[in-house]
Amino acid sequence: MYRLVTVGSWSAPDDPIALYDDTGPVPPPPLSELEKSWLGRRAERQAELAEVARPQPDDR
Repeated sequence: MYRLVTVGSWSAPDDPIALYDDTGPVPPPPLSELEKSWLGRRAERQAELAEVARPQPDDR
C-alpha cells in the first residue's frame, strides 16, 4: 500500500498527477464522531432485530 503524498499538475490544473510514497502500510484513518454514531446506531438496530427474532418461551 502506498501513501498519497500530493496531487498536482505538471502543466495544467485539468491534468492532475498523484505522487505516492512507498513507506509501507498506512493505517486506516480514525473514524469521525459522525461515523462512530452511525456504527453505534447500526449495532443498536441489529441488537433490537436479534431480540425480536429470538423465539420466546411459551407461558404455559
